[in-house]
Amino acid sequence: MTDLRILFATEHRALLRWAPAAAGVAAESFRVTAQEFPGGLETVVLEAVASANATVTGLVPSKAYHFRVYPKSPAGAFHAPTGPVVGPLQPVAAAEGVQVGCPAGGCTGSDVELRWAAPSAPQHAPPGYRATAEQAFPNGTLAYSAALDGAADAVSAAFPGLLPGVPARFTLYAESAVARGRFSPSAIATYTAVAPPSAPRALSFAIEGAAVLVSFAPPADSGDGTPAGVRIDAYLLEVSEAGSGDWSARPLSPETTRAVTGLAIGVSYDFRVRARNTLLPGEVCAEACAPLPPLQQLGAGAEASFKFVAAPVWDAVQAPPAGVDPPPLYNLFVGSLFTLTVRPLPPSY
Repeated sequence: MTDLRILFATEHRALLRWAPAAAGVAAESFRVTAQEFPGGLETVVLEAVASANATVTGLVPSKAYHFRVYPKSPAGAFHAPTGPVVGPLQPVAAAEGVQVGCPAGGCTGSDVELRWAAPSAPQHAPPGYRATAEQAFPNGTLAYSAALDGAADAVSAAFPGLLPGVPARFTLYAESAVARGRFSPSAIATYTAVAPPSAPRALSFAIEGAAVLVSFAPPADSGDGTPAGVRIDAYLLEVSEAGSGDWSARPLSPETTRAVTGLAIGVSYDFRVRARNTLLPGEVCAEACAPLPPLQQLGAGAEASFKFVAAPVWDAVQAPPAGVDPPPLYNLFVGSLFTLTVRPLPPSY
């Protein structure tokens, strides 16, 4: 039996996992022992464990432990144990609020940030943290590996250069206050990165009353290289006076046709639309395992412009009364695609 690992350890318990022997008679069950470090007695903490993982409870945060697992044969004999876990392991306060998110610069599909909150029991706060990330191809070949150390007040670690589409495993370790320089895993998270979606396609415009209808098609790349492999849950439509760079966002919506009102005549506008994909990246385990919150990332924007233009002309059908200036006719130009003439009623109407 090999590869005894601690998946995570919190203030009062630790989750162990091991690999049963690949050859020979299969074990009927397993016995798990714990030994206080240094110099404590080895005691049985779990008996007749049926699977290759177990949760040890009743640990004391002020102490450190070594664990061993003994396989039991069908005849009832216990064989040589696994070696003790590299340690010693000191139980620590569980990291709280662990999640995977986009770094401050935004999601790129290859840059991911692991975040957590300081423990709510400061008397058991670790003196430091270590965060690691690993990606492996289906054949087991390691594709990415990184480790970052942080002080006691650290609450995040950024991992650039992840490979989109390859599952990633993040482990947050807490430094032992009993044996400085030793780290115990306190939380794990799994996640598969994908790129943000490409820009929406085929922007077009139409007029409906006093509104401009902006229509577009979903992006060609939803985030995994295909149009529909990743869920596109919303689009962000933004409007700006031409050249100002001051974008005003309309509410996010899953609709691919949006009505825009409140535009001023005689002003040029730029439009930008961006798609957002939503991922269910995996789960996070600390005191317990739970799905990670969805990670939402906006893609590149597609832009187009239009302008309201006013031009005073005579109304050939009904001229205004004598002494009244002719009312203007307003021509609305949407790019070079559509033209609409809107005439306000004169006072005498």
